[in-house]
Amino acid sequence: FEFFPTLSVSEQWTDNFNFTATNHQTNYRTTVSPGGSFVINGPTTRGVISSSAGLTYDTAPSSSNFNVFPTITAALQQTFSPRLSLTLTDSYSRNNNPTYGDQFGLNRQRQDFTSNSFSAAITYLIDIVTTQAYYRNSLYYTGGSSNGNNTIFNVIGASASTQVGLYNTVTLGYEFSWSDTSGTSAGINSGKTTGNLVTASVARQTGTYSSVGIQGSYQQATQPNEDDVHIWNVSLFSTYGFPSGLSLCTSLGVSQFEQGDQSSTGITSNSNL
Repeated sequence: FEFFPTLSVSEQWTDNFNFTATNHQTNYRTTVSPGGSFVINGPTTRGVISSSAGLTYDTAPSSSNFNVFPTITAALQQTFSPRLSLTLTDSYSRNNNPTYGDQFGLNRQRQDFTSNSFSAAITYLIDIVTTQAYYRNSLYYTGGSSNGNNTIFNVIGASASTQVGLYNTVTLGYEFSWSDTSGTSAGINSGKTTGNLVTASVARQTGTYSSVGIQGSYQQATQPNEDDVHIWNVSLFSTYGFPSGLSLCTSLGVSQFEQGDQSSTGITSNSNL
């Protein structure tokens, strides 16, 4: 067991705190974040819990200048046998910075939000076939009782991969997802949606830390008061890694989108570092 205390202090200034076209308001934000990381490194149990308090003071608001915006992340891996292991992760965050709450940058207004993401995965090795079953849940809540918006998203899935020959790996996967959006500000996006996703890939190892391959997927989604959505995708991908653990994966492909009597074809690209 190890514990690593942390402390960060930040100062931020903006000349348009509310991101409005007129009546700009300046703001000084001071954030003091005491926290720490607790690490478990046992023979069969490994894990880490990290937390930061996020004590924040803003000068612009006329009330509620002081806020607590904490973040908590946790991960645990339990190895029951050389063939069976369990992995649990969870991440909690509360803030009002739209940069943290909206990854696409579409929302520029400051609004308190709370998010939590949880995942559980069981990995089991059957001969030379690696199988995995997993569940993921995410909760995103914004605003108060008068203008709140709740979104709960769930995914349950399974995958299997095996080695063919010395350098080839074949992987198959399936996911079922369902989500529910509610609240006074949800508008036309409210309601329950369901989806199915089937994936397949073939990868060939080209070096000690590199590989190339082809992957395909089919996704179907059912939305409230809308025609079903169907998406097909075929992509070429490559991966390259370093002994330190850093890896880069890129893909380039073609996607076909269909909804009712509408359809379109586009180029897709994705990179992960």
